[in-house]
Amino acid sequence: MSRIRTIITLALAIFASAGCGGQQQPPAIFLGHIATFSGSDARPGKSAEHGIRIALEDLGPDASKALGDRPLVVRHVDAAGNLDNMEGEAARLVSVNKVVGLLGGLTRDEALRLDRSRVPVLAAIGLRTSAMSELLFTTGLAPSVQGRALAEFLLEQSTVPGTLIVDPRRDESLTAAESFHRGWHNAWQKQDAKGDSPPWRELALPKDVKHAEWATAVIKDEPKTIVYAGAAADFEALRKAWATHGAVQSPRLVFAGDDGSWMPPEPVAGQPVVVATAFALGKDQTKALEFAKKFRTAAGTDPDVHAALAYDNVRLFAEALKKCDLSAPDKLREELRAELLKLQDFPGLTGPLSFGRDQHLRRIAFVATVDSPLRAPIAVKSFNP
Repeated sequence: MSRIRTIITLALAIFASAGCGGQQQPPAIFLGHIATFSGSDARPGKSAEHGIRIALEDLGPDASKALGDRPLVVRHVDAAGNLDNMEGEAARLVSVNKVVGLLGGLTRDEALRLDRSRVPVLAAIGLRTSAMSELLFTTGLAPSVQGRALAEFLLEQSTVPGTLIVDPRRDESLTAAESFHRGWHNAWQKQDAKGDSPPWRELALPKDVKHAEWATAVIKDEPKTIVYAGAAADFEALRKAWATHGAVQSPRLVFAGDDGSWMPPEPVAGQPVVVATAFALGKDQTKALEFAKKFRTAAGTDPDVHAALAYDNVRLFAEALKKCDLSAPDKLREELRAELLKLQDFPGLTGPLSFGRDQHLRRIAFVATVDSPLRAPIAVKSFNP
């Protein structure tokens, strides 16, 4: 049986008593957040928890008034990295704690387990699949947007193509790679350049790859840029191999895997990795910078994309709940879903947020650099959705 911890975060106030005159306070509105808070993979979940707490503080008393003076409560549950725990705890939160919506899901499998709860779910992933129900909303950066943004940015830097490594076992990677090729071609055409765009050398990551050996084979042609679309663990193993290769000029490394899944275990000296992400800090990002300041106070480090998306997702739920008839709980599930779909140009941390008919959130994408596990990605350029 997995180790489960539950943390209750009250958005607006904790009512210790019935108040003056014995008046009973209105019941709370509950949301659930299920993630991994223990073990070696706990960082994203803890980061999201901090983001949620800051969002609830920022909502303030006005949000409670808009909800009929009912406080908004988020219950945080540790799934301990186990998919069965994630599904079981989601069911318990809905049946016992009466949560009206769920936050969580950093992978497709996790999101699908939460989707079985039959309440609206805001999952911080970027790829929707046919197996997902109409109650699951995806709020992360789409792999198609990720690939296009990286291609356009790299072409602006240099017209010389490099090497694109793709893990063919991952749908997200294949989508990012296809979008990268298309984005490179389209950006080339917009430059009024003569002839066809110079092609990138594409390599498929072997199923049972020996990272050090294969990394040497990749680098022998001395590519100026290597774009990697695959799992973070494989990228880190290859990055370490390339760092010790001893080349006169190391290639520029670009990570095109799941947003926020890779982070250097220690500061990267002299060679930051380029990423496409839904969250990065820049001098013009006023809201994001304010959020980062609060996050540093709470956590002692810069926020990451997990914190930022959790922050936005809580506020999206709160905004949709304002429009719902909270006195009719039997109808709340469908009404909440409908109100989420109506959200357009909602003021997020990094810009306007809008749900499309496919229930995926349109948001600004940033090309950024990552050089430390303690620092947020630094924005280099932004791309509108």
